[in-house]
Amino acid sequence: MGWVKVKWIPKLFAAFDALWPNRNRSQDGTIGDTAHQSSVSGHNPDDTAGSKPEREDADNIAEVRAADVDARGVNMQAVVDAIVSDPNERKRFIYIIFNGYIWSASNGWRKAKYNGSDQHTTHAHFSGDPNYDEDARPFNFAGGGEMELSDKSPFGQQFTAEEGYEGPWLAGTVGNQLQYIREDASYARQAAVKAAAAATEAQTALADVKALLERLAPGDGTNPVEGTYRITKVEE
Repeated sequence: MGWVKVKWIPKLFAAFDALWPNRNRSQDGTIGDTAHQSSVSGHNPDDTAGSKPEREDADNIAEVRAADVDARGVNMQAVVDAIVSDPNERKRFIYIIFNGYIWSASNGWRKAKYNGSDQHTTHAHFSGDPNYDEDARPFNFAGGGEMELSDKSPFGQQFTAEEGYEGPWLAGTVGNQLQYIREDASYARQAAVKAAAAATEAQTALADVKALLERLAPGDGTNPVEGTYRITKVEE
């Protein structure tokens, strides 16, 4: 084929596949189409006559160092946030584009509005730094095996408040972010159950009070418990 993908690209796709094995892959891509070939792009291989690569290096190997990953069926924003927040992950890239925004090394990895014609709403674009073409480390955002996600349950294993969460916080990993989300959701569900129970108890108590008031100061039979009641202690 005359060109190769830099080594982090297969690892990136593998990380997405590990988390979301049944994800949509129709917009996955590496080598540029005709539209990309006519302009400067990371999808165009370097060291290739007539090509317009975004970056070049001195190894004389025709390398593509950009990847598009389909965002449908995955939590792409969580992945982008995880990579951007992890210095060891983001150093492989010069920028990432997704959903109308760009995060770039030149801007300190701050989120900025992307003004390109393609707003990348259905896929994310990852553009690599030539200094890390040979970086074949697995991506941390896949969780490193800490959790298993499945299509049956987008948040993976079921989590209950009784189990608690005792795993370490590994900053920037989607797995751990989702673990915390599940923990918060579990506490929220517990709080909702307690609130519902308290509301039931309050309704029961109110009914008891109304019944007591009716016995102490009967109404006219039309609306017996509405109005003002005066309860006077009777001296013995």
